[in-house]
Amino acid sequence: MILLDEKEYLSDTQISRWVDKSEAAYKKAAGKRAADTKKLRITIEEMLIRFRNTYGTAEICRIVVRKSFGRIIFEITQHGESKNCFITDDDLLGSYDILANMGIYPKYAYLSASGGINKASYEYAQKPQKNQMLLKIFAAIILAVLCFFSIQILPDAHKTLVTDILTKQIFRKMCNVLSALATPLVFFAVVVGITGMSDIASFGKIGKTVCIRMLGTYMIAVCIIAAGCALAFPMQTGTSSTQGNALKQVLQMILDIIPDNLINPFAADNDLQVIAIALFTGVTMLVLKDKVQNINALFMEGAELINKMMLIVCQLIPFVVFLGVLNLLCNSKADQLLGLYKMIIVFLPSAFILILITILRTVISMKVPFSVLFKKQIPTLLINITTSSQITALPENMKCCKEKFGIDGKMIDFAIPFGIVTYMPTGAIFFGVTVWGLAFLNNIPVPPLMAIKIMIMSVIVAIAAPPIPGSGIIVLPILFASCGLPTEYMSLGIIFASLAGYILPACNGFLIQLELLMTANKLNMVDKEKLKKKWSD
Repeated sequence: MILLDEKEYLSDTQISRWVDKSEAAYKKAAGKRAADTKKLRITIEEMLIRFRNTYGTAEICRIVVRKSFGRIIFEITQHGESKNCFITDDDLLGSYDILANMGIYPKYAYLSASGGINKASYEYAQKPQKNQMLLKIFAAIILAVLCFFSIQILPDAHKTLVTDILTKQIFRKMCNVLSALATPLVFFAVVVGITGMSDIASFGKIGKTVCIRMLGTYMIAVCIIAAGCALAFPMQTGTSSTQGNALKQVLQMILDIIPDNLINPFAADNDLQVIAIALFTGVTMLVLKDKVQNINALFMEGAELINKMMLIVCQLIPFVVFLGVLNLLCNSKADQLLGLYKMIIVFLPSAFILILITILRTVISMKVPFSVLFKKQIPTLLINITTSSQITALPENMKCCKEKFGIDGKMIDFAIPFGIVTYMPTGAIFFGVTVWGLAFLNNIPVPPLMAIKIMIMSVIVAIAAPPIPGSGIIVLPILFASCGLPTEYMSLGIIFASLAGYILPACNGFLIQLELLMTANKLNMVDKEKLKKKWSD
């Protein structure tokens, strides 16, 4: 679809006019998904100036703005000799840097067959669609089912090639990629999360109280995991001698958390030991503070690098879901898909019980009707639900806690960023139900020792998981390896993580506001009049 198509000789007035028209065309085409247009205006203006300076004003210049398959593309063309006006010659370096410093690199081509035309094109980004990942995952599941029925008409030799060699091996490779990135991702997340509390000493009692209360909610989550999973997926009980041996194994498991050296845990992907090393490293760096500024910067850059790599890989999550579903269907494990409902039946009520307990605790301690609190929380909740990201909802979250709940800003400035990274109690329930349920569905016995290990690892991984989309899928390999589940059982786990895990940011974001309100009340850091006052946006 053509949004703008004009030809004219380039002048300062014409360049300014086309910049305005390009911006208007973009806003009209993008609608609610339109991003900030400051960078767009600078880009279009710079491209037109480069065309004028390089090819002159003797030839007519043409600008075209079109929308194709949801992408908004800007094209500029002009007759002239073949010369890329975006190459960094010395006399053009200063002008070029305007685009380069913004990370913008327009595509250039010379169309000799069209009479010698210089062409530059640039696609301007739009805001991501709401629920885009969830829609892609549903599409991947439907496509996998269709592919499964299509494969059935193939000859046996070709069917084996697709199912056993291509689908299974590619799926295993994708799981290995997630596993390879998960270990350093969690390591950096734990270290940076601890060192990020460098100013916690100035808060004194605030930081200590926040951590203790958050840990208390995790303990409630552990109890809910134990009760819900034990009812739905019964544990394997043993004799007294077996139980005595289990105690010995529990003690050994605790000792195994301490690594023999700092290298083997990373080489062997012993994630429990890696987390222990990360905790020790982070606490030590926190004690040293200013003495390790360079090392701290190195860890920050490493965390940013790994997070970026994982975000790129997460774009392939719908493909991983597609392979996982197809792998289940092709290997005659479709009955496991039906077993997914048991995990959902356990997870949703368990998460609801945790939320209900937190609501009751808040109402009793604050003596404020829940309807008053909930109305103030709605904007943050809607952002979390539609974006599946607490980072996106951070400004509204802080506004709710400061302006609507009346919590002291000194506490909020520390507690909310800290809580977004570490406070994921419904995530702990989700991880526990996933691993326990998958073990049960695959006829793997869950004795008391393994149940304890699942609950401990669920809390640790929930705390360590980074606050990025798809983190539930990212850390599944860690849980599988720690609890002894084979990676081939990850197919159903990825599907469950893709669907149920999508609501986790909304649940955790909702709970953290109530948790901080109770904590602030305990520290006498709440404006009660502001809290009880009804809010209308």
